[in-house]
Amino acid sequence: DIGLSELNEISMLGEGVSRALSFISSILVQKDSIILIDEIENGIHYSVIKDMINALIEAAKTNNNQIFTTTHSHDVICAINELDEKRKDISYIRLGRDKESQKPTAMQFNMDDFSFSVENGWEVR
Repeated sequence: DIGLSELNEISMLGEGVSRALSFISSILVQKDSIILIDEIENGIHYSVIKDMINALIEAAKTNNNQIFTTTHSHDVICAINELDEKRKDISYIRLGRDKESQKPTAMQFNMDDFSFSVENGWEVR
């Protein structure tokens, strides 16, 4: 129930709502699991990304799940940066290639460095 005069099918609410509910329901039916979400922002309106990420974190905590997600979205990065207290539960890892060897590399940001980079407009994607 979302407050309309009649109940509607989830599919009538749009792809973003369906996708977000799919994420949350998947997390809630799993326990002690790893949840993988590719490009979390796809189909989700930028204005609700922060709320969705908050809901996913809370759902994951409920069942002791761990979420791994990918993104290219500046909106997702900004939303993560604005999470305040929940940021302590997040690690940010940037995947790329070493400039010299061209080998894949992973750079983990602590959240203070992540915030500093985002707030100063430095590229972290």
